[in-house]
Formats: sequence, structure tokens, C-alpha cells
Amino acid sequence: MKKMTRFLAVAMSLGCMASFVACGGGGNEGGGGGGGNGGTEEGTLLIGVMNDDTEKATMMRLVTEYKKTHADQDIDILDMGSDIRQFLVYEMDGGTMPDVMFVQDTTVAYLASNEVLAPLDSYFTSSNVNKADIYQTMLDAASPLSDDKIYFAPRDYNQIVCYYNEDIFFQYDIAEPTANWTWDDFLSTCAQLRAKMPSNKYPVYASLESNAVFTSFVSSYGEQVFNSNNEFALTADSQALAAMKQLVTSNYAPAPSASTSGATFTEGNAAMIFESRPNFPTYAKAMDGAVNFVSFPAIGSTPKVGIGCSGYGIVDTSTRKNRAWDFINYVISADGQKVFAQTGSGIPVLKSLKNDTSWKNLTIAGIDLSEKNHDVFVANEERGVVGVSYLWGIKGDQQSNVIAKYNGANQFLQSMFLNTYVNDLAGCIAKFGPEFNAIARR
Repeated sequence: MKKMTRFLAVAMSLGCMASFVACGGGGNEGGGGGGGNGGTEEGTLLIGVMNDDTEKATMMRLVTEYKKTHADQDIDILDMGSDIRQFLVYEMDGGTMPDVMFVQDTTVAYLASNEVLAPLDSYFTSSNVNKADIYQTMLDAASPLSDDKIYFAPRDYNQIVCYYNEDIFFQYDIAEPTANWTWDDFLSTCAQLRAKMPSNKYPVYASLESNAVFTSFVSSYGEQVFNSNNEFALTADSQALAAMKQLVTSNYAPAPSASTSGATFTEGNAAMIFESRPNFPTYAKAMDGAVNFVSFPAIGSTPKVGIGCSGYGIVDTSTRKNRAWDFINYVISADGQKVFAQTGSGIPVLKSLKNDTSWKNLTIAGIDLSEKNHDVFVANEERGVVGVSYLWGIKGDQQSNVIAKYNGANQFLQSMFLNTYVNDLAGCIAKFGPEFNAIARR
């Protein structure tokens, strides 16, 4: 396993240490995970999820519904922590690996190129999965390598939209955003909010550290991060970078940080936030339902918006691949998708459920949310660009070297706005461009 050895070396270079907690029965009883059981499909099916309350609750609901028609199935849920690379360093060398693994568009290239995930094409074929009913962009996100194989089954369709705090707009008597607004409309709204809000609060938390938001800007201006030769292609006169920088220097938005801070929005410190669907239940509860959404503002004459997805893959070392697929196949079926959608944290990946009420007629924590502008999450499909990484443009097979160096490339975008480089885009590009080029060519 040459690639696996390389993967472990790369991951270890990040200085990762991790632990895990098994939920719902815990551990590897009965031969869970990829442990040796003679190659049979017996034992406990182990499903790995990230250390996130929403993800855990979603999986518990899916497993509960699945077992209503599969009562004989013994299933445990494994908490894989908050960083998949840290988890793998600890578990892959003789530890507890799950059979089914939560996968995101931002991690699939890393996992697939290092042979952690098994290709799913034969399962899609044998089960007669109607791939035409799945958003093609989500299937594309699940096929990041040059072999064009599918490495996880997408369960949701995530599009960046603009959430807004209804109470703040009412408090300052500012008109709420409307459908089909433009970037100029957005900037006008920001200016109105800035004039009335305290200086320590912001018109928008722009989530500039988000892969999908970054992609929304870059692709709307017809720019690219890397060209066809995998060379860094952004220049100091980039309109996308200038637009992002304007939000920070105008004090419309805070500078990007290591992770999106939804608390800035829910605590009333920002009137808007660029975000996708998964955090909706959290925001709705924290804000007592005073949250709504509108499309990401259209930039330029050919506006684009970052989209992405998450889902579930089969771990290549699993000895229960058929059982793993049976569960995954349920998740992407119409019945499973409706169960998933009723959590409020995702939009069905099946186009046939685009107008289904399962993800619109929601009541969360006793709050009726059925009148919100849910349709914006599936509007403007033609604008969608898969924003899988700041490394957008580099073939997935080559991303591991760059990720090992930059741990997701967060440092690049952050440095563009923070400290030394906040007023020096040319200096930032001069520093990071050659480094990225050298790493990508390894």
C-alpha cells in the first residue's frame, strides 16, 4: 500500500494526535470497523461521523428510521473527532476504522487519493441508482480524481446563500434583501447598515475563509486560482480579491479567521452571513426564528455561486461493504432523503424532491419556519460552481502535498487579509504563488 504509507507520513507531518469516542453502543464489539472477521459481512456495522452535534443527531435519526425495516442490523456510530486527518493518523494503523464514513467535498480528494475510500461506481450500477435524479454538480464533487470514479454518495445539495437577521433590519428600518439582488444592491445595504450599526458590529459576516464563498467571488469574475498547468494564476490586480478586500477595509465585514463564526451572526454582531444550509436549525433556535435568507448577491454579468455537498463513503478496508452500501443506498433513496431533509440541516440531493415539502414545512424547537424563503437554496442552479477547496483547479490527486503544507490552504486566504498582507495583495501573491507552484509540481 504505497499510497497509504505516503498518506500516513503526510498526516503525521501535521503533528496530529487524536482520540475517538464511540456512540450508541461504542467500540468494536462483534468485529466492528475494518477489523479482521474472516472476510464475512458479520458483526457490527460501524458508521463514522464528525464531532458535530447536528451530524450526530442526523445520523441517529437516519439509523433509527433505517432499522425500522432492518431490525436485524447491529449498528454503532463512531465519533471521528473534528479533524478527519487527525482521526486517520490514530486509527488507520491497527485502530478502529468505520465501515461507513462521513465525507465532504473538501476532504474526498485527500481520502480517495490515499486509498481510504472504495470506489462506489459498481454499487451505483448494481442497485440501479438513478444518477440522472442527482444534481450533476454533486456527482462531480464526489469524483475528484482523474479516474472519474465516485468515491462517496452525496446526500445533500449545499448552495451558499445570504442569511439575514430580520430583527436587525426591522430595528434600523432598512428594507430586507430581495430576490435577484446584485452585488451593488448588497453593497448599498451594507452601507446603510454600517451607517446605523455600532462600530464594533458588522453588516455582514462574509465567511471569506469558506471554500465555497471564495469560489463564488473568483468564478464570478472569470478568474481561476490555478491554471491548466497547476500554476498559481491569481494576480495582484484580481477583481475577486479586491472585492473581498473591500468588505474588510470598508468595515462591512471582519477579516477572515480560521473558521466561520456563526456565533457572530446569531449573537446579533452581524446583520447578515454568507452560509449554506447545515447551520439553519442552529441559527433558527438561537435567534428564535428571526432569520431568513436570500440568494447570494449576483456579481457581474455571469454570476456564480459556490456549491458543495457531504455524504457517505465506504472505507476501503471494510469487510462489510455490502451492508455499508445498503445503508448508504437508503440514505440517498427518496425515503431516506425525506428523513434527512426533515432535520432542517440539508437540502435533498435528489432533483425530484426539489419542490417537496419535507424540507420546507419545518418546525424546529417549537418554531414554525415554513414561511421562510426556503426556495433560495435551490434557485439559480445554473450559477453553481463546486467550491471544493482554495486549491480549486488542482487535480485531486495532487492536493495532498499542498494540504500537508498548508492544512487546507487556510493560511493563504487569511494572510491575504491579516497582518502583513492586509494592504499588500502583491506581496502576498509574490510570497505564496511560487511556494504553491513548487508544491503542486511534486
